[in-house]
This record gives sequence, C-alpha cells and structure tokens, in this order.
Amino acid sequence: MKPTKQIVPLAVGLSWTTGGVFQQKMDGKSAILATDGGGLAGENVGGVFTAFDCVAWKGQDVRGLPLRERLVMRDELCAAAQIPIVPEVTSEGGKFLESILNAGGEGAVFKSWDSTYFAQMMACKRLETWICRVAGFNGGCQSVRIADATSGAERGNLPLFGGRCDRVRVGSLVKVEGFGLHRSGLVREPRVCKDTAESWLVKF
Repeated sequence: MKPTKQIVPLAVGLSWTTGGVFQQKMDGKSAILATDGGGLAGENVGGVFTAFDCVAWKGQDVRGLPLRERLVMRDELCAAAQIPIVPEVTSEGGKFLESILNAGGEGAVFKSWDSTYFAQMMACKRLETWICRVAGFNGGCQSVRIADATSGAERGNLPLFGGRCDRVRVGSLVKVEGFGLHRSGLVREPRVCKDTAESWLVKF
C-alpha cells in the first residue's frame, strides 16, 4: 500500500494502538498524518490520531478564541476528514476520571470553556508509591535502574539529582512515586518520594 499524507490543522493526541503513524509539527499548527498500513518504514509503531483542539480555521490562527468556539471548528474539520475526536465531559467529572483510571489511563485534564489555546490545563492524575531496589547505575547521568523490591519486576529509570546518586548503591531500597504503571510495568514519570526530605531513601 502506498503511503499517504494529509495535512490536518489540529492539535493532536496519540493513542498507541493500531493504524497509522502521526507526527505533530513543532509549531503546533498542523500535524502530518502518514499511513502505510503498518507504520513507517523501519518503525514498528502504530497509532490512532485523536484531535482534542483546533488551532487553525480557513487559514486563520484561532488559538486566541474561546475553547467552545474552537471545538465547533474542530468537530467540522474532523467530520469532513473522518478523524476521531476526544469527547468532552461537562458533568460528573469524578466518574469520568474514575473510568479513565480503571481502564489503565494516566488521568484527565480540565480546561475552561472560555479559555484560549494558550491557557494552562489542570491535570488530575493518580499518584502512587512503590518501594524499589536499585538494580544498577546509568553511566554518565544522574539516574539508576530500579526494580520492585518484592517481585523484582523492572520499574524503569529513576532520576537522582542533587547528589542523591552518591547516597545509594546496588541493592539500596528507595521509595518511588509516579502516576501509575505503564502496560509494560514501568512507573509513569518516576521520581523520589516527597513525603519528607529524607523519606526517599529507605535503606542504604
């Protein structure tokens, strides 16, 4: 199947499932949709392009307009191009967040109907903690490889800035916090626990 490309003037989200490969331009004004029936050459990736906002309409920058107006534009663009959109939730936000977390998602974001594209979003995420064992050091950077202290399952890389790398060794126990686990079992955005200044180092 010959690869096809389509320029889409939308802000994008990416869900790593099956389908095409999508790349967003650095200026945020458009995205390139590339589909070749199984990923780009040499890349074993796929995804579903999902639009959550609109940044350009009929050649005009609309990022300064209220969100409620941009979403009308997004819906019309997506309907014409048959692109899925992120559904909005205007009530029972707690139940919506719970359903996302139960499905293994990281969380949800909130933005006012009257906000511009540049307004900051508020994120709601579930913060969890684990006791992990230092499994090794990453040469040339201030981070270590960690594994679950009980099961031994790999949990990813943990940044240890501010001299913390010098305060652990292989086998040390550290308290780690993050936004749940990826499907791979790695911690999402791992960091040392911030309960207290010293609570991260459980055992040297």
